[in-house]
Amino acid sequence: VADKMGRKPMIGAGNYISQFFGVILPFTGDATQASIAMSARSIGFNMSMPAFQALRADIVPPQHRGTFFGQMSRYFTAGDVIGPIIGAWMYSTYRNDVFNVAGVMVPGIGITFFINSLIGFVGTTMVMILVKEPKPDERAARLPMAESMGDSNS
Repeated sequence: VADKMGRKPMIGAGNYISQFFGVILPFTGDATQASIAMSARSIGFNMSMPAFQALRADIVPPQHRGTFFGQMSRYFTAGDVIGPIIGAWMYSTYRNDVFNVAGVMVPGIGITFFINSLIGFVGTTMVMILVKEPKPDERAARLPMAESMGDSNS
């Protein structure tokens, strides 16, 4: 689908859907509603990730992909480790509080979801505004060229 529609529309749609359901998750009233919100959140995330990976591959030259994708993986893994630690601390600190945000009573138990979604909205918006999706003929080569790998047979 991303090949036909473009990478950025899939990234934007998937990430914005995911973040929207992340915001409403703390307002769910029972396990069924929470399951629906979590499923929609997961669908959005999994809709955007293949397009995001394809966009990165389109932009990064083949000889630099290993380093680039390794760095991306490193930061995602760091977030997977640090996020739950900070989230657990925030949950413990704010779980019994209620905040009045623009006239809406917001449960403190949801603060980690709100912060996560805010970061997701900002990050997705930055990608949508700042990253230029290359046209099919402008995309980085799928395989490295012999001369860019340091192989000179001439």
